[in-house]
Amino acid sequence: MQNNLELIIKETGVSKAQSSALLDSFGTAFVQAHKLATKAKGIKVTSENQVDEMAMAREIRLQLKDVRVEANKTKVILKEGYLRGGNAVQKIFNDIKDICKPEEDRLLEQEKFAERLKAEKQMRIERDRSLELSKYVDDVEVFTLHPDQLSTESYNKILETQKGYFELKKAKEEQEEQELLAQIEADKKEQEKIKKENAKLKAEADKRDIAEAKKREDEEKKLAQIKKEKEEAENKLRLEREVIAQEKAKNEAKEKAIKEAQDEIKRKALLAPDKEKLMKLANNLLKIELPAVKSNEAQKIVNDLKLQLEKLSNIVKNEAQKLWKQSD
Repeated sequence: MQNNLELIIKETGVSKAQSSALLDSFGTAFVQAHKLATKAKGIKVTSENQVDEMAMAREIRLQLKDVRVEANKTKVILKEGYLRGGNAVQKIFNDIKDICKPEEDRLLEQEKFAERLKAEKQMRIERDRSLELSKYVDDVEVFTLHPDQLSTESYNKILETQKGYFELKKAKEEQEEQELLAQIEADKKEQEKIKKENAKLKAEADKRDIAEAKKREDEEKKLAQIKKEKEEAENKLRLEREVIAQEKAKNEAKEKAIKEAQDEIKRKALLAPDKEKLMKLANNLLKIELPAVKSNEAQKIVNDLKLQLEKLSNIVKNEAQKLWKQSD
C-alpha cells in the first residue's frame, strides 16, 4: 500500500523533498484507509438480529470518516505551499476519498439496516391500517395511523368503533332504501289505482257527453222543425192576411166607386133621365159580379174581362156625358 502511494506521488512529478513530505503527511492515513476499507468489506448485515455487525459497521464508518477528515486537513495545509505538488495532494486525497466514502456510505446502510427494516415495517403497518380503515370511513387522513404514534390496541379500538358506526349507517341506509322502495311501490300502486279511476271517470264522462250531445242535437233538430213550422205558419198567415187585405181594399174601393157612381147617377138623374139610364147602365156594367177563380189563367181572363167592362162603362159614361152636354 505504501508503494501505491509512492507511485501516485511519483506520477505527479514533484521533487524528492516534496515526495518525502507527502509520504510523511499522508502515508499513515493512506495505509489506515486501505486497512479499514478491507475490513469493512467483510461486514454484510442481512437480518435485524445482527446487532454486533451493525455496531461494528458504525465503528469502522466513524474511523474511516476520521481518516478522511484528517487527510482533508493535511490537504488544506500542504496544498497552500505547493504548486505542482497541489495536484499530487489533490490526487492523493481523491484516492483516499474514493476509498473511504463508498465504504462509509455502504457501512451507513449496514448500520441503519435495522432502522430501515423497522421503518419499512412501520410503513407497511400504516399502509395496511389505512387500507383496512378505509373500508369503514371516507377520509382516513383524519387519523394518525403510524405505529410510533398509535398503538395496536388504540388502533383496534378505532377500527372497532368505526366499523360499528359503518355497520349502523349501512343498516340504516338499507332500511331507508327498503322503506323508499316500499314507498315507491305503494305510490306506483296508488298511481295505477288513480289512473284506472280516471279512465273510468273519463269513460263515464265521455258517455254522458255523447248522450248530452245527442240530446242537444235532437233538441236542436226539434227546435229547428218547430221554428220552420212556425215560420211556414207565419208566412201562410201573412199571405192570407195580405190576400184578405187586398180583397178588402178591392171591395172598399169597389164599394166606394159604386157609392160615388150612385151618388153621381142620382145627381144627374134629376137633370137628364135618358142620361141617367145610360149612366146607370155604365155603373151596372161595373157591378157585374165576376167569378172567383183559382188558376192564374182563369184569373187573367177575369182581369181582362174586368178591364173590358171598365172600358165599356167609361165609353157609355163618356157618351152619356156628351148627351148631357148636348142637352145643356
